[in-house]
Amino acid sequence: MYVIITHAATAGPDLLPAVAENNVALRQLIEGMLAHAITDGDLDPDADLPSLAIGIAGIMRGVLVQLMVDDSVTPNAAAEAAAALVDQALRHSLARA
Repeated sequence: MYVIITHAATAGPDLLPAVAENNVALRQLIEGMLAHAITDGDLDPDADLPSLAIGIAGIMRGVLVQLMVDDSVTPNAAAEAAAALVDQALRHSLARA
């Protein structure tokens, strides 16, 4: 997916709609998970789900890039880093609410 995203952003603008559609689908999936967290009482009902979804998707993709390009980053370290950042983002969201 990263090759497609990079190509679409640089030399293949014809791919941008497909990449954008994929991004929307990922954010909607994340928003659905966050909505479940609200239902379960784990997230403030006033949380800005679209903004949180953008941030979480960015964290996930950024950590994945580190995993892909740096042999010293292990899958466990990448997963733990992503989880810690998402946890901090959600706690920050709760603290502001």
